[in-house]
Amino acid sequence: MDDVQQGGQPDEDGSGPADTAAPLRRRRWALASAGLATLAAASTGLALALTGGDGGAGASADELPSPRSITRDGVTYEVGLISPAAAALDPDDPKAVTVYVFAGESAEQPECSMLEPRARIVEQTSSAVRIATYVYRVPIEGDESISCGFVTSTPGADYRAMTMHLSEPLGQRRLVDEQSGEDIGHLEHDYEPTPGWLPSGFAPRDRDPMLDLYSGFTPEGDFRVSRQYVRGRDGFLDVDVRSSTGCCEMGDAVSHADVGGHEATITENDYHRCVSWSPLPGIVTDVCSTMTLLPADDLLRVARSVPEP
Repeated sequence: MDDVQQGGQPDEDGSGPADTAAPLRRRRWALASAGLATLAAASTGLALALTGGDGGAGASADELPSPRSITRDGVTYEVGLISPAAAALDPDDPKAVTVYVFAGESAEQPECSMLEPRARIVEQTSSAVRIATYVYRVPIEGDESISCGFVTSTPGADYRAMTMHLSEPLGQRRLVDEQSGEDIGHLEHDYEPTPGWLPSGFAPRDRDPMLDLYSGFTPEGDFRVSRQYVRGRDGFLDVDVRSSTGCCEMGDAVSHADVGGHEATITENDYHRCVSWSPLPGIVTDVCSTMTLLPADDLLRVARSVPEP
C-alpha cells in the first residue's frame, strides 16, 4: 500500500480483510451484436449464450467469405460477421494488427459452435482502419435464446488470433469493428490500473484463482485487467479495465460525472454501485463497489485516482 493514499472513512466493523473468499462480480463478454456472449468466467473456463440473428447484418453478399456455408456431420453452418473480443499491436512490427475472436466448438450443441474464424481489412484511411471478422455458425430463427456452455482447461484456448498487415502503422488511427461500428480495444500488456486513493480500511485482496483469470489484456487474461480490494467481510471494491466489447454496466444509470475529462456513468442495483468510463477508444474502466455499497463520491474519488492507460 506504499503508493495508495487512504481516506478518512472508518472501517464499518473494525475488522481487517476477510479470510473468506469475496464474491466476484458477474462478468460477461458480448462478442457479437447477433447475441453471442460469455456470461460468466470461472477457473475451469467460460459459459456462453447464443441468441438469434442472421450474423451478416451490415455486410453485402459479395463481401462475405466463400463458401457461404459448410456442412459437418449433417449440420449446415453459414458464414456471418462477428465482433472481435479485442486486438493487439506488435511492438516489433508496427504494421501488424492481431484481432481475437472467441470460436468454441461443441459436437453436442452445434448451434453453439463458431467455426473457422476469418478476418480481413475492409478500409484504411487517415483516421481509421475498419476490420471485418467472420465465423461459421448454425442460423437461429426468430428471437429464440440458446444457453451454451463451453468449458476449457486452458485459459484463452478458445480465442483465435488472426494477424493482418496494414499499409502504414496504426498510429493514432481508430481500429473499427465492421459488425458493430465500435472501436476494437487494444491495450499495453503491462498497464497497471492501481488507484492512488482508497477509502479507509481497504486493502488489496489476496491472490485468488478466480481473480487470477483476469491477469492481463491477453487471451489468457480474458482481455481484462482487474484489481480487487476488501474491507472487513462485506466490503469489496473492483477496478476493471476491459475491452468495450465486454459487457456490461452493472444496474441502471442514475447519473453522470467527469473522470479525467471523460464522461462517466454511475450505475446502481441492489448489490453494486459502479462508475464506468472510456479512457481510450475501445477500452472501458469500471470501478465498482459490491455488497456494502460505497457512496458515489468515494467511487468517483477512486476512479479519478486510477492512472490513464
